[in-house]
Amino acid sequence: MDYHPRIISWNITGACNLRCPHCYLDAGHRWKDELTTTEGLHLIDQMAEIGTELLILTGGEPLLRKDLPLLAHHATSKGINVVLGTTGTLVTHPVARTLKDAGVAAAGISIDSLDPVKHDAFRGLPGAWQRAVQGIQACHEEGLEVLVHTTALKMNQQEIPDIVRFAQNKGARAFHLFFLVCTGRGERLTDLSPQEYEDLLSLVLDTQERYPDMMVRARCAPYIGRLAIERGVPPMGSAGCLAGASYCRITPTGDVTPCPYLPTKAGNVRQRGFQKVWATSPALMQLRTPHRQLGGKCGQCTFSQGDDPLCVGCRARAFALAGDVMAADPWCRYQPSEAHGSHKEGWPAPLVAVQKPAEEAQVPWTKEALDRVQQVPFFIRGRVKQAAEAYVRQHSLSQVTPEVLAHLRQRAYGPPSSAGDPPAR
Repeated sequence: MDYHPRIISWNITGACNLRCPHCYLDAGHRWKDELTTTEGLHLIDQMAEIGTELLILTGGEPLLRKDLPLLAHHATSKGINVVLGTTGTLVTHPVARTLKDAGVAAAGISIDSLDPVKHDAFRGLPGAWQRAVQGIQACHEEGLEVLVHTTALKMNQQEIPDIVRFAQNKGARAFHLFFLVCTGRGERLTDLSPQEYEDLLSLVLDTQERYPDMMVRARCAPYIGRLAIERGVPPMGSAGCLAGASYCRITPTGDVTPCPYLPTKAGNVRQRGFQKVWATSPALMQLRTPHRQLGGKCGQCTFSQGDDPLCVGCRARAFALAGDVMAADPWCRYQPSEAHGSHKEGWPAPLVAVQKPAEEAQVPWTKEALDRVQQVPFFIRGRVKQAAEAYVRQHSLSQVTPEVLAHLRQRAYGPPSSAGDPPAR
């Protein structure tokens, strides 16, 4: 397997103008000894050299760091796509214009409720909802793509369909539903139950079909791939758990962790350099072959098998709830022992295999199909190729063509949008 940090989430500052109870960073004041501009530019150089494709600049509130446009411009000049993760409360027309000019591809803006009072109470700032909505409008009018972010909580789970509709009406390119991992200040929150979690994942799949022109995605929700397979559609909308394998987080002071919700320190970019930390850290390397070490039902699960498993559960949630990064994910309702029969008989053959058997002949691709698959976001590209080749085998076709790819996409998402998928977290 080829392990590169293709997606990096960098908390560029701990400063924040809000006080959100689910903040994994426990943000508020700027941290002492945050990476300097010079260190940040050098860090971006290292990211580019090692193959990073998407950089998420977040915080705290990243707009409180004055060199944000410079960092974003430097990353885009190196061929890295840049997305901003923000509360939206500081986004004005001039700010949106500056971000657009710096090469930022999209701004992810959080909306936790359509009730301004509930949103403001959760965010800890009166007027936060109105300012976030104005930020969305400013981005839209300045030509900066918007991704609406919502964290699934007890208080808003019934509102999710309406929030998705709101995002679509505001011209958002994507809606991302994040699932809470109780770390940082979030340790004090009550998480959804496993059943509520799974119901919302089913809603995400339903909603993507309803809004084919807007990407609807679940984040920190690896089980959605299994639910897609149970429905008989390709799991193209799920990237599984990328932590440590193609994704990591960098704190304001340069610590590297596998993901924002997994606090295990892999090293510090100041002390060892980012590339060395990525290549040699035991904390990261352990997560690159988790299927060989998983405990409990995750270790027995069909979906966790093979060199490119569809799902290994959420390692951060396992750590937060069980204290062991390799423990079974207690929030997954799937029971492997009960499902092997339906796996073999009831699910569509091209979607079941998580790894191509070694004895199968290689499936040829037309040049046009290869060109088209390269436009698919890299973190689901492998699963798209796998589904396409399996479909060709099952239907005794001679090769993968653009028509095969179009058919699989329509099965998964409905009619294709005129625009390509933007970078996604």
